[in-house]
Parts: sequence; structure tokens; C-alpha cells
Amino acid sequence: GDESTICWVIDILQDRTSHLEVCHAAALGIAHLAPRGHGVSVKALCELLGRIDEAGVRFAALTSLGKCAEPGDLQVVETVVQCAKACEAPTMKMAVQILGQLSPFGHQEAIAVTAYCLSHKNRELRKSAAQTLGQISQRNDEKIVSGILKYFETYVEGVRAKQGEGVEIGEMLQHLVDKGHDRVMTMVFPYLESFKEWVKQAAIEVLGFVAASNDERAILACIEATKLSI
Repeated sequence: GDESTICWVIDILQDRTSHLEVCHAAALGIAHLAPRGHGVSVKALCELLGRIDEAGVRFAALTSLGKCAEPGDLQVVETVVQCAKACEAPTMKMAVQILGQLSPFGHQEAIAVTAYCLSHKNRELRKSAAQTLGQISQRNDEKIVSGILKYFETYVEGVRAKQGEGVEIGEMLQHLVDKGHDRVMTMVFPYLESFKEWVKQAAIEVLGFVAASNDERAILACIEATKLSI
């Protein structure tokens, strides 16, 4: 976009007296005007996110930051990490998606805040968190695996028993662990013998994602579990 127009929009973002609706429009508009890596625009969006509490403006600024910032910009990553700690699920989801695009591989703060989102009550946020962790963290990270297994155990206890949740947990795990991961397999197998049908179903669904191809033990265990259900 024209540099003078970009400067005018940045002035709106930096003006603490700007009305929220105007600020919201400017935050969205800058992404269509400034090229990726435009330092002044990126700085203005980061500053805005650091001082604005209104959810709509924060979401707009975060969305534009993801489009304007260069991958690997540590100041931006730190800003986005803070946004991922917000209380609004849409803002948190957008933040973890942007971390997947911009965070350096292995960035510990980004990994920690994204892993925390794996146990959030919002399903779409959990899915985005798993996908992002698959991009920025090592596969088979024990801390991350522990978090997902804890979530599965919560499901097993019936606290959040929902149909298809085993599929979701399996999808999370396939982003983050190798097929046949020993700890995951060891944890899941006993639940195939549960008297609770939803628990058994969840275990079968998880194995469908994490068991190695032609794993005879997994195949036979699932067949036996199915027989017990009949």
C-alpha cells in the first residue's frame, strides 16, 4: 500500500484517544496495506496488543500481526504468547495458530502456553493447539504427551464424556507422537476392557490413530473389546 496511507493508519493505532471502532478498523486494515515484515506496522500492532483489553480490537490486531510479521521475530512471538493466555477462546485460538506460523522451532514459552491450551474446554482451540505443537515442538515430547494422557484420563473418568472425543484425542496424538508410541499404547490398552462403553469406544478410536500398521496386539485387543460389547 501507499506509505502515507500506512502511516496514517499507524497514527490511528498509536493514538490512545482513538475510538474503539476506529481502532478496530485500523487494526484490520493495516494487514491489507503493509507488506510482510513492515517493521513500524508490526511494532504498532504489538504495542496495541500490550495496552488494549477490548476483545474485538485485540482479535483484529492479532490477526493482522500474523499477516504482517516475519517468521522468527522474537518480539512478536512474545506478544503472541501473552495473547494466548487470554480468557477468550477465539483470541487464544488465533494466537496459537500464529505461533505455529511465526515461532522458531523449540521456542519454550510458545510450546508451554500452547501445551496448556490442550486441556481447554473449547474443542477448536484444543485442535489448533495440537496442530501448532506438531509444528514447533519435538515429536514424542514427554511433557506434552503427559498433558494429553491426563486429558484422556479425565475423559475416562466421565467428567467430560462426549461422543467422538476419542477421535479428537487420537488426532491430537498423531500430530505429536510416532506410531506405536510405547507409553501411549501402554496407557490405552487397559481401557479396552472397561465396563463403560464410551470409555472402550474412546480407547479403540485412539488406537486407530496411534497404533502402528499391522500391530497384531492392537488389532486383536480391539476385536476382543468389540466382542465384549455385543
